[in-house]
Amino acid sequence: MQDRISQTAPRATSEADSTGAKRQEGLISETLEWCCELFGTSRARMIRPLEAGRWVVYTRQREALMTHAADYAEIAMAYTVGLSRQPLAVTKPRVSHADGTNLRPIALTGYLGIPVVCQDRLVGVVELSGEIRPDMDMALHNAVPRLQSIAERLTFDPALARPVAISRDSIIELSSSIWTSGEIVLTEDDMVLLATIDGPMALADAARTAELPDERAAEIAASLASRGLIAVQPL
Repeated sequence: MQDRISQTAPRATSEADSTGAKRQEGLISETLEWCCELFGTSRARMIRPLEAGRWVVYTRQREALMTHAADYAEIAMAYTVGLSRQPLAVTKPRVSHADGTNLRPIALTGYLGIPVVCQDRLVGVVELSGEIRPDMDMALHNAVPRLQSIAERLTFDPALARPVAISRDSIIELSSSIWTSGEIVLTEDDMVLLATIDGPMALADAARTAELPDERAAEIAASLASRGLIAVQPL
């Protein structure tokens, strides 16, 4: 039985990871399509900072979403927009490496970068290029609320998150519950475990206080995390 569990668990985790990633990409693709329609352009992409300092570029082309690792110049441009926390519009922008080499255009006519921010955290930058519609300020006014909502989903929606393995040593805490999955129905055991969480704490400590076996507490924690009610720090 132990061998069977060790063989099947990684596959289940991989499938869950893939599902979350596909949902994220679907949301990003829909967002870029909507931005193109709103601003009257045909080219849009999002640059996102990920773990370990990596940045990824998502580009919507012919109803498909393409991805590639951002290079230095792309990161620098997105970082400039993100640092200011304000949209940046530039005519015929050029970018280069820090030493001035590899100068090249990033848009033939115009460039608009819009920071996508959640609770002062830069979630990404939407970049539009080409002929931007004349009433750009009005389009920005309409875009900001939706982009803020998308930033919250990319940050907090459990359906888009990568699953985190839970053990007795996992650190759990109450989440902001900005995004929850489905109707919230809590069992008695759910309530007992939630009531014991006072700031970040080890699952084993919460289980002991709630007088629940570690295995049962881990099951409950996994269910609560999948609904966005608690956060679990990666081991």
